[in-house]
Amino acid sequence: MLTAMRGWPGVGKTTTAAALAYDNEVMDHYKDGILWASLGTHPLILPKLAEWGRALNYPEIMTAQNSQEASHLLASVLRTKQMLMIIDDVWEASDVKPFLVGGPNCGMIVTTRETSLANLITSPNHVYPLRELSLESSLKLFQKTAPDVYSNHFPKCEELAKDLEGLPLAILVAGKLLQTEWSSGLPLDKVFRELKKGFLLLQSSAPLEKIDLLSETTPSVASVLLTSIDHLSEQARKCFSYLGVFSETPATFGLENISYLWRDILPKELVESVIKELINHGLMEYIPEQDRYQMHALLIKLAHSLLDKSSHGEDRPQ
Repeated sequence: MLTAMRGWPGVGKTTTAAALAYDNEVMDHYKDGILWASLGTHPLILPKLAEWGRALNYPEIMTAQNSQEASHLLASVLRTKQMLMIIDDVWEASDVKPFLVGGPNCGMIVTTRETSLANLITSPNHVYPLRELSLESSLKLFQKTAPDVYSNHFPKCEELAKDLEGLPLAILVAGKLLQTEWSSGLPLDKVFRELKKGFLLLQSSAPLEKIDLLSETTPSVASVLLTSIDHLSEQARKCFSYLGVFSETPATFGLENISYLWRDILPKELVESVIKELINHGLMEYIPEQDRYQMHALLIKLAHSLLDKSSHGEDRPQ
């Protein structure tokens, strides 16, 4: 069975997949083990397949001349196995295809920001939209990340948790920043204010699992989110930045609001196609019950930052 897990950037897809990989019931069920591959935007497919060959102790996969050959060999090994295969951070269907060769007793989980990719590789009832944390769960994460701040400044933590709208990436980074300030004996009022504005949060380093091992760099929260922006067309990127004028809470708007906002930069007949592009890349969602569109507050802050820098002729946040 193939399950595609999709959601906002920073909503915790990788963390959730990792938790499943270490779950005792999951490990007991998949008695032959668990294979993991993180792809990203420019994956080296053959070396990733070779890593699986090494894990399976199957040297023929490791010496395959191309990904097609390696995938074929992998399929022959997995035919009789009972394994879970997790392919994380997928951006293109062509990238993940060589890995989707599990036998009848294998499970497969693919994580992606891309709505259309999730719908392409599996049936709609096997697409799992990972939602944001509830306020209760957000506060628990705050308590775990910044225990001293949580104990001594609970009302402000609760207010910030509401502002961050249950996005684990934002809560983790905010909590660590606050705990660091607390440990230094510095006042926290300014940090709370800056986190609420969003710029400090966007410029802060992302959690350790976001480190780029090849370049040995730790990206900022903004750069993690900007990965999705980089996949947009030029006109969609400009339209995204204009959405920064909307209120962050609640960041919902109707089609007529969007059309009016984009009236000077986009022909009316292209509005719906750009909306579809933003939804596909995990930057916007449609709420059928309200017949409105929604963006996460942190993405609105990012859009505002891009718009502000564009109007001043500055480079985008890194």
